[in-house]
Amino acid sequence: MTRLTFSADSIYELQRDDEVLIGDTPYFVKQFSRGGMGLIVFLQRDDVRMPVSYRPYIHGQKVAIKTVLPADDDQSVRELFQRELTVWAGLDHFNIIRLNEILTTHKDGWVAAMNWCDGSLRQYLDSQTSLSIEASVFIIRDLAEGLHFAFTEHGLLHLDLKPGNILHQKVFRNDTKNGDDPVHKYGWKISDWGLVSVKNAALSKITGMASPSSMFDTLNNLGTAAYMAPERFVQGVSSSVASDVFAIGLIFYEMLTGDLPYQRSNPDVVSQICTHSYFDIAKITLNQKRIPRPISETILRLITPDPAVRCVSYQELLERLDRFQRPNSFLSRLFKL
Repeated sequence: MTRLTFSADSIYELQRDDEVLIGDTPYFVKQFSRGGMGLIVFLQRDDVRMPVSYRPYIHGQKVAIKTVLPADDDQSVRELFQRELTVWAGLDHFNIIRLNEILTTHKDGWVAAMNWCDGSLRQYLDSQTSLSIEASVFIIRDLAEGLHFAFTEHGLLHLDLKPGNILHQKVFRNDTKNGDDPVHKYGWKISDWGLVSVKNAALSKITGMASPSSMFDTLNNLGTAAYMAPERFVQGVSSSVASDVFAIGLIFYEMLTGDLPYQRSNPDVVSQICTHSYFDIAKITLNQKRIPRPISETILRLITPDPAVRCVSYQELLERLDRFQRPNSFLSRLFKL
């Protein structure tokens, strides 16, 4: 592992413009981002002080480093973070944020070095009333591609899908049919595999689930409640592809309607999910927003309370999305693709 060094006593005490070395490559701190359990520090390479001879470069001019917050710095959380990095290291796909390498520090443990992204879907949605059907289908397809790869190649369920864990980077796409919508300038990528469920037996032996920590025992019930499928709140019911499909459906719904299907007057989101009242709200809202029937039917199938009725695979979802964009499909005619 490559050494991460800095003059501050801890990574948590870094300040803007502080110098950081990844190996012998100099960076300076540009900004910070804090999530539920993690700290991300955004770095920019200091080309003025670049050594004449340095190791082959893998990070680019900008890099983000991630670790766990000190408030959560107990052994179980560090074990969970190391488990995340072990899984993440094997995920090489356009629609998944790449883990460039795992760094080590003097006392802060493992640190992830990853690509610096331009922002999250959460930030993008907060700046918009809602997204177009074309843009929403485009983003959902990117997510489905990444999740399809993670599950079919590695047996992984994400279990914490939400707009804040979907990042975007500006990319060049050799695809002129996507039009001028700003959404198409980005590659939409999945991040944060901290609650991943490993269904692949061989990989599970590597990542391990043997820790007595309650953190590992309750992975199925952790996450962001507003995007969790009903079955994840039921004791003894295991998560499946359908659980992630549910979250995709809610994200799809939120992009098109500008909100989630919950009663604002009732702050208990979990009860609305478990009693399935959200589903009736979704049906009414999609109709009021005049969302085309093929799209609304797809969303309702993704977020139906019964996991057995949802799309049984990402391939099925991708095929459905492809039908929307084929020549002479309603979406193609609508946007003249």
